[in-house]
This record gives sequence, C-alpha cells and structure tokens, in this order.
Amino acid sequence: MKKAAMAIPNRQLKQERERRCWSQLEVADQIGTTSLNVSRWERGITFPTPHFRQELCALFGKSAGELGLLQDVIVESHVLLSSANSVPHSKDTVSPPSQTPRIVEERRLVTILVADVTESTTLGETLDPEDIRALIDRYYTHARRIIANHGGTLEKFIGDAVMAVFGLPRALGEDAERAIAAALALREAVTTDPLLGKHLLLYMGVNTGEVVANSDPTGGNFLVTGDVVNLASRLQQVASPGEIVVSERTATAAGNAFLFGDQRLIEVKGKRQPLPVLPLSQARPIRIIDRPPLIGRLQDVLQLDLLRMRTLEERRPHLLSIVAPAGIGKTRLFEEFLAHLDPEEGFQVAVARCVPYGQTLTYWPLRGLLTGLLGEEIGKTQIVDAFVRGGQAPEDAARLADFVLTTLGIEQEEVADSESIFAAWRLLIETLARQAPRIVVFEDLHWASESLLDMVEHLLHARVQAALLMFVLSRPELLDRRPTWGGGQQNFTTLMLQPLTEAQTRELVKHVATGLDQALRERVVERSGGNPFFALELVRGIGERGMDEKSATTSILPDTVHAAVLARLDLLTSKERAVAQAASVVGRVFRVTTLQAVLEDLATTEIDRALDGLMTRHLVVQASGEAFTFQHALIRDVAYGTLSRSERVRMHCRIAIWLEGTAAERLDEFTELIAYHYQEAVRLSQQSAVPLELPIDLARVIYSLERAGLLVSRSGALAMLCSRAIPPLTAIAKQ
Repeated sequence: MKKAAMAIPNRQLKQERERRCWSQLEVADQIGTTSLNVSRWERGITFPTPHFRQELCALFGKSAGELGLLQDVIVESHVLLSSANSVPHSKDTVSPPSQTPRIVEERRLVTILVADVTESTTLGETLDPEDIRALIDRYYTHARRIIANHGGTLEKFIGDAVMAVFGLPRALGEDAERAIAAALALREAVTTDPLLGKHLLLYMGVNTGEVVANSDPTGGNFLVTGDVVNLASRLQQVASPGEIVVSERTATAAGNAFLFGDQRLIEVKGKRQPLPVLPLSQARPIRIIDRPPLIGRLQDVLQLDLLRMRTLEERRPHLLSIVAPAGIGKTRLFEEFLAHLDPEEGFQVAVARCVPYGQTLTYWPLRGLLTGLLGEEIGKTQIVDAFVRGGQAPEDAARLADFVLTTLGIEQEEVADSESIFAAWRLLIETLARQAPRIVVFEDLHWASESLLDMVEHLLHARVQAALLMFVLSRPELLDRRPTWGGGQQNFTTLMLQPLTEAQTRELVKHVATGLDQALRERVVERSGGNPFFALELVRGIGERGMDEKSATTSILPDTVHAAVLARLDLLTSKERAVAQAASVVGRVFRVTTLQAVLEDLATTEIDRALDGLMTRHLVVQASGEAFTFQHALIRDVAYGTLSRSERVRMHCRIAIWLEGTAAERLDEFTELIAYHYQEAVRLSQQSAVPLELPIDLARVIYSLERAGLLVSRSGALAMLCSRAIPPLTAIAKQ
C-alpha cells in the first residue's frame, strides 16, 4: 500500500514548463494557484484538481495525457490512503477559484480568429514530409502560447489552420481587441522565427458575432456554432499573404486600439450582398479614449484634491482606491484631477498600467512605473544612482537595483525571494518620494497577477515621511480577489464611484448628442443606467446607423456595451447567473415567488443569497416591497440574450403556468401578462428552423391567447399556433 502512494515525478509537466522558460511562479499566476502547488504537481506529491488540469491543458496547449495529468486512478488511491491513515490534506492545497458553470447551450457574443499557413513553393522540394510536419508543429506551439496569453480559447486545428474563440468561456470586455492583438502577435512570432519565417506564410481572418456555445468541450458537439464562424473562415481565405482581414463589426469594436486600411467588398457564398471588410494595419500608437465633459463628479474631484493637500501638508503617504464597474468613469475622474495639479507643487506622476492581455511577464506593468519614477530609460546605473542619492552604500545600492530589475527580467538574482524584491521596490519609491512629491498610480489593477497584487499590497505599507500619494484604479473584481483590500492601512480611502443620476446622464447626453431629438435622448438616458460609457456608445451606435428619427434606435446594442455587460455577468456564480437569467425572462421587475416557479432546483434561501450577490455587484436593486429590478435595462437585455431559444421557451411557459395558478379569481387582471409569456413562447418556438415543441398543452395556450383578445389580434400568435403542422391542433383551436 505504501508503494502505491509513493510520489511519481511528473516529468512531462516540468519539461513543458522549462521548454517555454517559465518559472513555477509564472505558471501559477496564469492559472490562479500558487507556485507551491505547481511544485507539488511536478514532484508527484499531489495531482491537480479537474479544474486546474483543464487550466494547465489550455495554458500549454497540450492534452492531459501529453502533460502526464491522466492520474485519476492514482489520485483516488491517494485519497483513500489518506482517509484510511487519517492523514489531513495539506493546508497549502489551494481550492480552484469559483468558476461560472455553463448551461448546456448558451448564446454568446464572441470574436473568432482563423489563421492558416501556406508553405513557400520551395518548401516541399527541399524538405522531407517529417520536416514539414515539424515546422507546422512549431507553428502550432506559437499559436497555443499566443492565444492563451491573449485570453482566447483554442477551439480546433483544421489541417494547418488554427481556429480560436475570444469571449469563451468568459467574456473579458474587449474580446475583439484581444483577437486582433493575438493575430498581430502570431504574425510577428512566425515572421521572426528563424525556422518558420523563411518557409511559412500566414493568412488570417477575424470576425465578431453571436454564436451558440456548448459548455462541454468533451462532448461530441462543436464548442461554437453559427454563421460568424463560417465568415471568419471566408475572411481568412480572401486574405493576401501576411494579411489580417477583419469584418466591419470587428473593426468597429476594436477601432479605438487599432488602425485599418481601406474598406473593400468581398463576395461570400451564401450572402446576397457583398460584405465590407478591412485589412488590419497596426496597433494605434496611442489608444483613442473618449473624454466627454466631466459631469456629476464635483464631490469626487474635491475629495481627491483634499487628499492632495493633506499629502503635501502632512508629508506622509496617503492611499486611495477608486473602484467602479467598467464605464463609470474612473480614468476620466483621475485625468481631471491630474489636469488641475499646480506645477509649482512639483508632483511627479508615475503610472503602472495593467493590461488584460498579451503580457507573459508577471511584473511587466512595473516597467512603465519605473520609467515614470526615474524619468528616463530603465537601466541599472540610474537605479543605483537613485539609491545612492537616498543614502545607500554603493554595494547595497547595486544589490537593491538587481532586485528591482529582476522583476522586469533584466537581471536574474540566483536567490531573490519575493520579500526582498518587494522591499527593494518600496525602498526605491520611498527614496524618490523624499526627493520630490510623488503620485504613484496602479491603473486597472483588477488585471494584475496574484504576485503583482502581493507586491502592490506591500507597497501600500509605505511609512516614509514624504509627500507620497498612491492611487489604485480598479473594477470591483479586485475586491472579489482581495476582500480585505486596504484593511488595517493608515490613511487609506476607498472611493466607490456611483452611476450618474438620471439628471446627470441627461445632461451628458445633451452635450454629446445635440443632433438627437428629445425622445431619442430620453431612451438613451433610460437604457444607459447612469453609465457614461454606455451612454456614449449608444449615441455613437445611433450615429453610425443614421440620425433621423425613423432609422435611429437604441434597441440595437453596440458590441462594446454588450461585451462590457457580459463580462460582469460572467463573474457571477452559477446560482447568481441562473437567477439573473430567470429574472430577465420575467421582465425588468420581478419577485422571488416568480423566480421560484422557474428555478425549481433552487431553494428559496439559495435564491435569496443569489439576489444578495446580484445586489452587491450592482446588477440588481430592490424596488418597492418585495420586488426587485435590474440596475438598468441593458443588464436585463444581455442576460436574456445569453439564454438559448429552447430555454427561453421553457421559462416563458413556466411563468405563464405559475401566473395562471396564482391569479385564480383575479385571472382577468393577469390575462395580458399571461398571454405575453405564451406569445413569446410561441414566437420563439416558430423562429427555430426545426419548430420547437411547446412544453405545455396547446389548448391551454390558445385559451389564454383568446382571452387576451386585442393582444392576439396584434401579435398573430393564435394564427401561428393554428398554422403549425400538428394534426390535432386545428380541432383544438376550434373547440
């Protein structure tokens, strides 16, 4: 028995990690665990849970077998032996972070990248088929690494082509940008590869749209299906050698970050009209950021200015976290604060910007911070000089500089524990703060790795007697990862930015949409829910489709807004997500009793806890009495849009049946509402290419629709039912 429990080193996992020159810490950061766990897995002391097994496979682009992770029998033996011998589990074993389990099918907004290679004409003449395959495998290795680093999911290899999906299994808010950045990185990797560059040519297409996603990639179905996949493949086929062709929809979503060439029309089989496409030119040198007038933030600006004055007066560090969902205006508020700094006060600003994709080095954002602190190019000499000016001996200054540069991959200390590195960074910032007032900013910290978060928390403990003002700009996800963020810190303030009021949103829309009539502006105000970014994007979308009253509408949701809302929904637990989706079918306003009728598998206490979670995340607010409502209509729309058609039909029918049973003697009061849910179920079932069977007695549906009278005549729902090719239906309808 003891021999069965002996540790068997996992050489495959270690070899794959070392082949990529990754440390155990870098692997741990990318999958959300600790370096200790990675070490235990490689030594065979413990085995990854199914969650981490899947994360490792995605990270390395290898199967579980190729990574030596098919150890289910051995894992069970270890568990049984531990139980039999009363050996407790190691306290260092980390539970996987909460994930968002998917229903069987879900509708998703995604971006598809298809990349194919064509060998140069001389390749087949000069190389053996095995050598050609080796080159293709080398190309696949680049693709796996780059797609994973940009947050994409490698869906499949088709011949020599690679297909990747961005927005699955979780939307991250800028999936179109991630896909295009991945395409550029892949082209660069192949072009600069000493073996691939002279042999392979890349052709790439990128397209954005809605798909039906299957939550179980181990099943027999495709991960994603939809016309958007086919069109991405067509775009790849029309690309010239080395060209990246994107759809108009993708270019619109990523236009703030990338430059495109002239639009051209292509003929696509199955499409009646030519489709506009654009060739990708390059990433913009500076990202375009909309800077609307700052409205409704006067008190917030005053609070920031008060901290500035206290920092100068007291000569000690002050720390401020600005936390808000995407689009509320964190960066815009901070820019307004910086714009009003008095140059005579001498504040020097250094910013560490955490980016959501494309960075493989854990501490890469610190490179920008270091450049801002020193005001020049990064080098050991400059850092040593800074430490020496702060009173350090030259030998100590050189050692501290090595610690600082280790985080950037410039220097490699043989023994460089995290505490020494963190202490060196804090000492550098404190030293520079004594020389001149400093503002240190960590922007979008929610994207930071766990190791970088540890460092920032260490830096927040600065105790120098100097004017040091530290800002953290983040989405609420940071507080999910670090619930005690800022706890116990002196002079620590958290500013939770709130949505604009209706009046403030109306003023903002009036400033940016002078050409819209009053009624349309009011619809923008209502749908944006006080989010300035949403309001601006809705106005921009209207402008792109036409400004006249007949063609202008707010019902078509810009992909940028859809992606931002979907990213928030993807952070929910499975029960919170289920409640949000069920509530979206009920309507803008809903009650717990109605949710119970739809979510039969959840107890009332579970629904209550899920609603608490939705309110904490500012997705739902409590209305009058026992009613709840979505924070704004866009959240409800996106949540409803994730449900498959069959699931919508089921839920609408469940709600209608529950209303019939609940209304009892007051049935006439609820007739229209009951008819609405039946009407939606009928309409959705008829939209399917293969008509869906209604999960209810059709006679019951017809009876309710007939009672609705006027609604039936407008909707045509009764006519749709009677026209269905079901023999008994006509007889039922006539009864």
